[in-house]
Amino acid sequence: GVPCGSINNILVLDVDVKGTNGFNTLKKNNLHIPNTLSQSTLSGGKHFIFKYPNDGKKYPNKIGFLPGLDVRSEGGYIFWYGKDTDYN
Repeated sequence: GVPCGSINNILVLDVDVKGTNGFNTLKKNNLHIPNTLSQSTLSGGKHFIFKYPNDGKKYPNKIGFLPGLDVRSEGGYIFWYGKDTDYN
């Protein structure tokens, strides 16, 4: 696993497909993901990896901030599969 947050300077949008489909949430709310490093997850979801903001604020790990969407940050982690990496 890769720790997220200020320790590694990454913040991740984790789009899940199990249960509530996060891709549907993105589409329903007309949310656009800017080009960034990403990887598909083994369950069919996606991790969108961003540089951790350098604004002095702490961004916590947040599960289910919208249906099917999680933020992986302080105290969170992702698994790095080393495959299917792109710039969405």
